[in-house]
Amino acid sequence: MAQAIGLAEKAISLNEKDAINHAALAYLLARPNRHDESVVRAERALALDANSFSVLNFSGLALMYSCRGKEALPALEKAERLNPSFRLSSLHLSWAYRLAGRYEEALKQAQKAVDRSPNYLLAQLALTATCSLSGREAEARAAAAEVLRIIPEFSVERYRSDLYLLFKDKSQIDLTINALRKAGLK
Repeated sequence: MAQAIGLAEKAISLNEKDAINHAALAYLLARPNRHDESVVRAERALALDANSFSVLNFSGLALMYSCRGKEALPALEKAERLNPSFRLSSLHLSWAYRLAGRYEEALKQAQKAVDRSPNYLLAQLALTATCSLSGREAEARAAAAEVLRIIPEFSVERYRSDLYLLFKDKSQIDLTINALRKAGLK
């Protein structure tokens, strides 16, 4: 990761106005929890080019991982409009809507992610958490059963550890983890 960050920084030093390099660096910086720097790079990338799918997607993810769901949504929504066939858009939007407290929209996107890729673990987890947070307990348990069908040895604690590497606001992670537990995952 350090090498990837270094290369992105070098690319920016060669061309300060290349939005995709700023967006890629924003995404990379979010992954080792350098969220404040990540947000600055995402904002710079969007200021340079708010019409590139890659810039919108990487910047939106950087903002999402920084737990700035309301700010991530316009970028991720536009990215989906520009490239509706990108299968991860619905999953990303589901997370961003959840972070923004917009559970109905999060639920629609999570269901769309599952419809696109029914065997994709992260889509099933998004659906499970969102159903649980929306008070749809029977649907949450059904989605949790799908999680266990995909990975019978699924561990909520291992998933929490993965999320802690990505997201800035640990209370948002705990909210998701508690929702998964409420749905019956351990």
